[in-house]
Amino acid sequence: MEDIKKSHFDREIINKWVIAENNRYIDSLINMCDLKHFNSNSFIGYIYIDHMIGISLRVHVLCRIGSNEKPLIVTNMLDIGRDFILRYGTFDNVSLLSQEQIDDLSLPAEPDWLVHYEPFKYSDIRERVELDQFRAPGYFDDVSVILISKNNEYTPEVVWVRLDEMMKGGVVFQGQLLNEPNADFGVHIGEIIPVF
Repeated sequence: MEDIKKSHFDREIINKWVIAENNRYIDSLINMCDLKHFNSNSFIGYIYIDHMIGISLRVHVLCRIGSNEKPLIVTNMLDIGRDFILRYGTFDNVSLLSQEQIDDLSLPAEPDWLVHYEPFKYSDIRERVELDQFRAPGYFDDVSVILISKNNEYTPEVVWVRLDEMMKGGVVFQGQLLNEPNADFGVHIGEIIPVF
């Protein structure tokens, strides 16, 4: 298994199966849902992008890991009617599963539910590697943009935009302005603006 360190980019972990030891967030959910009897010490999940909430990890199974042993699955979340989702910043020290491990654990290439989070209209934007330098950590669809006034009456200002669409051969994007600019650029939070 390959350890994910802080230096890894978000692109390297999205749409991947991972395994991790239980952390305080998972332990809290296990206690709250009265699932301690499964005696799990780790979990396997899938990291994906929620367009509105950012990079997330959905727990697929709870398991136990001993030294040098294959994970022993103690329960599938679907079987018990539970849905544990960790948001960016609430999971760390995850390890990517290799294709051999994915096959060995009979995991699908990608979960069925992913179709709800991977609309086709975002795929072209998410594939644009050159945008990575502008993406917000943990919020893969949000990019920093510089607003410039038409008459140069205001100092250019950096704002955040959640990209929704790519147009004109990938030269122009469209997205929702996520924060109110300090100066009056004629656009306001929540508006859909073009990004060049």
